[in-house]
Amino acid sequence: SADRDGYYIKRALDPAGVRDPYACAAIPATALQYQEQGRFDVIILADVGRLDSGAERWAFEHLARGGGVAVVLGRLTDIRYWNDFLPNELGAGAIIEPVERRSGLRIAPAGVGHPLLAGLVSGERLIDDATVMRAFRAESAGAEPVLELPGVGPLLTLTRPGRGGRAAVLYTGLGGGWSDLPRSGLLVPILHRTVAGLAGAGRTTSDAEVGDDLIVPYDAASASAPQAELPDGRVVVAERLAGTTGGAVLRGAEQVGIYRFRDAGGGTAAGARALAAVNVPADESDLAPAEESDMGAALGGRDWT
Repeated sequence: SADRDGYYIKRALDPAGVRDPYACAAIPATALQYQEQGRFDVIILADVGRLDSGAERWAFEHLARGGGVAVVLGRLTDIRYWNDFLPNELGAGAIIEPVERRSGLRIAPAGVGHPLLAGLVSGERLIDDATVMRAFRAESAGAEPVLELPGVGPLLTLTRPGRGGRAAVLYTGLGGGWSDLPRSGLLVPILHRTVAGLAGAGRTTSDAEVGDDLIVPYDAASASAPQAELPDGRVVVAERLAGTTGGAVLRGAEQVGIYRFRDAGGGTAAGARALAAVNVPADESDLAPAEESDMGAALGGRDWT
């Protein structure tokens, strides 16, 4: 129905229903455990009361593989459940209390403005007015605030859970009189950018680019942190990802080339347990066909065909 959060989210991500710009599938949270891991880059838990044990296990493995999780709180929110899940599993702030303002509270950028809001802020205000009538006052915790409700607290936050991946929490709903975000000019760009950021954590090694977090499956023999051998031969310590499948992540890979992940103490002579590649950003690659004169100059006069 048009007053449910999932409706607005799907319309924002795939307005024509042609899997563009995002391919979306709406499924009950209870069906998560039956989905193949890797099918989704990001899952959005839109006004889900609570997750059952099977859905929780699936979400934990999804995070461990570098997947993104977004939580949209709302009418069905089980506060006791989410006050365990948000801080302990996602590193997000716990709910303090529900807040209701019939006249509405204007949404504001947090602090000096998060990079996710580039082009959407003018001075200290967002470029379009959006108000919230009902929300949850939440703790700031160690989350990265993007939007806030002045006098109430954070509204949209981003985190890097200890399990891996990335997470976002919206402390208000989209339908049913919670906010007028769906009718503002802010929902689409903010949702697109949030999903793109969460999906970036789950990229496969083939499309990782300079500056990305490099995430690989890693079934290590030891419990110590794995080592990553950089393309220039230097060895650094990577992070272990908790979860049923295991994994390793190297934050912000800066060198183009092949990265080799090994057990700590194995040395460069030890066999690599995982390989990953980092590519030059696509917008820096010149894919235009070379002219014959260009090829000749590049080859220094050598014969070529």
